Amino acid sequence: MYTAHFLMREKDLIEYVKTSTDLFEDEEELLWKDIGDGNVNYVSKVWSPASGRSVVVKQADTATRLSKRALDLDRNRIEAELLVYENKLAPGLVPEVYLYDPVMAAVIMEDLSGLQIMRYALMEEETFPLFSDNITDFMAKTLANTTDFVLPSAEKKALVGRFINPAMCDISERLVYTDPYFTPATNTSISPENLSFVNDEYQKDERLLDEVAALKLDFMTNAQALIHGDLHTGSIFVAQAHTKIIDPEFAFFGPIGYDVGNVLANLIFAWVRAYVRRDSNPTRNPEFLPWVQLAVEESIDQFIHKFGEIIKVRNTLGSFSTHSFQKTYLRSLVSDSLGVTGLEINRRVIGTAKVVDVTTIKPTGLRALAERILMEAAREFIINRTSFGSGADISETIRKIFEKSARWK
Repeated sequence: MYTAHFLMREKDLIEYVKTSTDLFEDEEELLWKDIGDGNVNYVSKVWSPASGRSVVVKQADTATRLSKRALDLDRNRIEAELLVYENKLAPGLVPEVYLYDPVMAAVIMEDLSGLQIMRYALMEEETFPLFSDNITDFMAKTLANTTDFVLPSAEKKALVGRFINPAMCDISERLVYTDPYFTPATNTSISPENLSFVNDEYQKDERLLDEVAALKLDFMTNAQALIHGDLHTGSIFVAQAHTKIIDPEFAFFGPIGYDVGNVLANLIFAWVRAYVRRDSNPTRNPEFLPWVQLAVEESIDQFIHKFGEIIKVRNTLGSFSTHSFQKTYLRSLVSDSLGVTGLEINRRVIGTAKVVDVTTIKPTGLRALAERILMEAAREFIINRTSFGSGADISETIRKIFEKSARWK
């Protein structure tokens, strides 16, 4: 429709959706709403009040929304192509893509308004019995099937080139692997009660810094599988019977543990939030804490089992076929995942990319307690990641830190 890129707004988007798809009649009245709350892209909903049909339009601009940092428009191609690819590998677990327009750097896709963003649902202590099964299905199928176990060498190398994503990787390398450890915390970035702990102890822990460096090198060099790259609970829509994963604009071939660790960390945010508020929350759900603990355990255990079954059946290389080799490989995925769990926790607690799970905890003393619990857990996950073998090990670590935290109040 258009021959040159520009940032579309209300009238443009309504006309664009009508002319670019056959989902609406020419004379049908359409409405528009800006539903984006991120810094990277512009997201809008366009719908017909008469028929109830609706779509989401996600458009990339040449700079981020808030900071105006320059970004490559190619990130929307990566997102659109990956959603289509993921829908083949894990059908029904990502939104359907109706159109990708390279000129406008826009994707028209399925509207998920009938579902809710998982982060906010967890803050309300809602439980989702099918989540662990759904998220581990998604991760195992999309990750295992894009490894060297399954893909022919030439095909995988071609895909690695197709999904090179330097601008978005640079953001992750700074926000996840650098800033939380080398940018001094301030009263605006963390609770005052934790300021000296972060600046005088945490950021000077050489064991921690060495392990973070090793994990950063792995992120930069290990093209293990085609990862989502930003798989937190703000990128997951849920209902009791459904899970949908969105926003893979950070996708590239990277370490598998990066996706798994992001899921674990964001479940742990919800777990710690509910724990510190257990005596002060008037709407507390007594089923939530047992459920979220189980969700953490199952998210790693079921993933490893499903991933292992896929590579056992679909492996094409004899040199990767022995039981001992595959067992060692799976054990390394657990360790890598725990390392990233710690990194994601610190990114959200110490770094600038905060999560409302933590920042909205009241009173402020409880927020400070939650931050300290999370940072202590993160350090344990990063430094001692090779000692973890199962979800139960994660729960035991958090239980010990909960007990220790009684002395910090």
